[in-house]
Parts: sequence; structure tokens; C-alpha cells
Amino acid sequence: MKKALSVVLSVALMATSIVVMPKETKAASTGKVTLTVEKLSIGQGLYAEPVQVTINNGDTVKTVSDRYMNDNTLNYYYSTTSGWYLTSILGADNSRVANIPNEIANMQDVYTYSYIGQDDGLLHEGKGISAPNTNKNLGNSDTALGEGDYWRMSGWVFTVNNSAVYSGKTFNREDGKDSTNPTVRNIYQSGDKVTVKNGDVIRVMFTLFGYGADVGIDTYQATGVSKINLADKTELLRVAGDVNSNKGYWTVYPNVNVAYSQAATVASQYNPSQATVNSAATALKNAIKSPQNPPVGTVKIKTAKNAKGKKIKLTLTKTAGVTGFQIKYGNNKKLKNKKKKKQQAVTVKTTKTTYTTKKITNIKKKKAYVKIRAYKIVNGKYVYGKWSAVKTVNWLSVNNDKGTAHAKAKALVWAVLPREASF
Repeated sequence: MKKALSVVLSVALMATSIVVMPKETKAASTGKVTLTVEKLSIGQGLYAEPVQVTINNGDTVKTVSDRYMNDNTLNYYYSTTSGWYLTSILGADNSRVANIPNEIANMQDVYTYSYIGQDDGLLHEGKGISAPNTNKNLGNSDTALGEGDYWRMSGWVFTVNNSAVYSGKTFNREDGKDSTNPTVRNIYQSGDKVTVKNGDVIRVMFTLFGYGADVGIDTYQATGVSKINLADKTELLRVAGDVNSNKGYWTVYPNVNVAYSQAATVASQYNPSQATVNSAATALKNAIKSPQNPPVGTVKIKTAKNAKGKKIKLTLTKTAGVTGFQIKYGNNKKLKNKKKKKQQAVTVKTTKTTYTTKKITNIKKKKAYVKIRAYKIVNGKYVYGKWSAVKTVNWLSVNNDKGTAHAKAKALVWAVLPREASF
């Protein structure tokens, strides 16, 4: 078997080339598709998280894959035998450790076959290739991941919106020889023949057993292997790709960040339930529709003193994670503006923890008022915290105005000296 396998792989590699991508000429965009590259069958999660790739008129799975690989400076091998097929991605298996899910390890044998024994002339029944497991597999001789790694039926397959496109080819399962088994590319329609449209979700997946049966694709007609029924992640991956297209923007919102983290966790799981997948997708959609601003810490006024020229000098508490402070001050406790009542309130912003206001006019009863709140700038918008309590600044208690001091002294002298005395 191993000798036959090596022959198959040698022939495959002879027809294989390494990608050298030419620069694309600009064309009119017709939309975007979501692309993932997945290694769930060997327990290594996602090689490429859901990403959006711009498409042009006439784009195919091949051209989208080319564009993604080129944009991310990734190298891969491909075959053009009977069409374009991804055969190996360089550096996609740096750990070279497979943690094969139990669902795959427990899959049925590929097929049984009958043969006449050469020694006894009797009819015998044999079994074809059985499923691998974590402790029993072929391993990987290098860090590239492709056909023949870890098991005889391994390779890269793809679906578009959770559907696979077949070439219609089957293979001879009569004699039970590996040499008559196809490589993965003999079952599927080639990537250059499958066109894509705006909104499609392309999943490029590494399969170990059943040429896709272990990643939820029905290949029974070609392989005799019953598929594992896995959840449809199309909508989950599409909405996660929407967030990833502008991740820095979306994840500053706490509810979006939490929902995205859960979606990423579910997307990386080999066999979550359909209910779990749907719930994660719905939660992320709802979070995007109604993003919640991050909380802004409360800031306090440490000191508020009068300053020369009917001004207030403020010292504020340091508050972590804020962009700056908004200060509102004026001559009335409600800090309102009413011209008829000569009420005045001024609102300013500062990034400093010490600030001196401008002159406050029409101060009554020698009192002025001030309050403050912190703010953050979130995606270009101001998000404010709660206002502090209104602080009263009393000029009578701390005023150093020379005129006021002189008046007090004069009143005191008049109270103790005869009327004849004068200044």
C-alpha cells in the first residue's frame, strides 16, 4: 500500500507547480466574498480566519485563492492536471501535530472487497482504508500541508456556501488497491471552473478521510464513505468576515467584541451543533446592528479655587483610559444660559488635569459653579461619562482681591474710631 501511495504522490507532484503570482491589473469590483482556510480535521483550527476578498467580474475559486495568497505573501503548490487544484500550502503545518477528532477516528472503513486467495483459491473479503486517529496516522514530513499528509485520502477541498461541486468522476473500488484510488482533485470540479458572486462564502478545508466526508461533504457516490453531518457555518463565517474586514473599528465596542470572540471560538470548533452556530451568528449580527459604546470612567474635581480675574482654577483626578475632560462652568448653579436673567455657562474640553477657566461674568453672591465629565473618542465620535456633582466656588472665603480687603479694613476702622477720623 505504501509503495503504491508513493507512486500516486510522485505522479501528483510531477504535475505540480509552485505559485509565482503576477501583479493583477485593476478591474471593476463586483463585490466581496468571504474566504476561510481550515485545518479542523487535524485539530488545528483555522489557518485563515474569515476574511473578505474583493472580487471582479468572472472571478473563480482559483482567482480568489490566488488573490488571498498573494495579498498575504503566502506560497502554495497547485496542480493543473484536469484543471486547477490546490495541493499544498507551505508553512501551514508548523507544529506537525495532528489532534484528530474522535468523530473522524470512528468513521467506517472506506469499502470492503472480495478476492480469491492465490494460495488457497478460496473467496476472501478484505477491507480498504480505515480512518486515522491521533495516535495512528502517517504524520507529516515537513511544514507544508497537502495531499498525502497524515493519511492516504488527505488533501484540500472547498465548498461555496456549504456546497461542493463535483466533476462527476468516480473510481474503481473493486480490487481494493490504493493505486486505483483518486487524489482529491479527481472528485471535485476544478477551482478555475467554479465562478463566485458577491456574498459567497468559500471554505477551503483540509480533509483526511473520505475526500471531504470528514468535513461534512457528501462523497458517498465516489468513495463509499458516509459523511459526518456537520453544522452549516456559512452565515457565521460571513458575519465574522464582516467584522474582520474592519476589526479595529468593531472590536472597540464591548458587545461586538464579546460576540465576535464567541463567534471565532465556534468557527474554530470541528463539530459544534447547528443551534450553537446559529446562536453565535445571530448574537454577532445583533451586536453589529446596535454597538454599545465602551464605558467612560468617572472623573472628580480634586480642588476648585478662585483665581485672579474672576476665574476658577481646577485640579482633576487622573482617570485611566479616557481621552480628555469636558468642563462646564458659570454663574448659576444649574449651569444654564439665559440672557434675560444674565445666566451664563461655558463648556470647554481639555486633555490636562489642571485647567483655569476664562473670566466668569455677572457673578452673584460671590459664587461660581463648575462640573466635569470625562470622554473618549471612539471611532471619531465623542463618548462621555457621567457628570460630576456641581462644585461651588466661593469668592468670599478665599478672595485676595485688594479692593475687597481695603473695604473690609475701612469698615473695621470706622467701627472703632471717632467720626472725625478719616483716611
